[in-house]
Amino acid sequence: MTATENTIADFNAQDLLQFAGTTENPVSGQAGVTLPVDAVLTFAETWDILKDGLVFISEVRVPAGGAATIDIAFAGTLKGFTVGFAYFSGPDVSDNTQMAFSITGQHTFNSGTLDWSSAVGFSGKTFTAAVEVSGQKIMGNNTLKFSGNLSLKDTAGGPLSLKLELSAEYDIDKNGILKFTASVDDTSPTPASDFKLTGSYKYIELSVTFSIDYTTTPGLRR
Repeated sequence: MTATENTIADFNAQDLLQFAGTTENPVSGQAGVTLPVDAVLTFAETWDILKDGLVFISEVRVPAGGAATIDIAFAGTLKGFTVGFAYFSGPDVSDNTQMAFSITGQHTFNSGTLDWSSAVGFSGKTFTAAVEVSGQKIMGNNTLKFSGNLSLKDTAGGPLSLKLELSAEYDIDKNGILKFTASVDDTSPTPASDFKLTGSYKYIELSVTFSIDYTTTPGLRR
């Protein structure tokens, strides 16, 4: 199963969901003999996140003409990560063997409202979110990892809480501003984006220490 950008010109959509598998097809005139054939089901439209979890909303063509809208719901577990979301078939988001696919997206801190914004898919449906940071670690080479909980506030049916793990590269720009950028590899479909974290830094004994504003919650400024 893969989640990619839509390339089907007949559908005015930005997201594509593909299921790949194999069908066993009976061979005419040969009882009990089947021939395996690769099969790919493709759906185009947009991702959404509800209180009950992940949903793909797609428009399908019907034989009689016209179109119908279907919702494909996923019963597993969703996790936020640096360039979007990861879907796990089971409840343990620390077990990478349960990860089924990833969905491009973006997480951004809004210094004006002190909330986060989380966007899912190439269509970029955006949710207001809150982040509770439980751990962070400087990895070296100007790389920072922090983890915690992401609560999407305005999902249909109520808020949804999920695990969050982000990797950021930090640097000081030409204006002396400390900047945190999503740390992505060359294969990522999403370009590196600015997390827009705010904070300050200072030099102590020839090293730099900094504090980051993740939220207004007391004790979560690092």
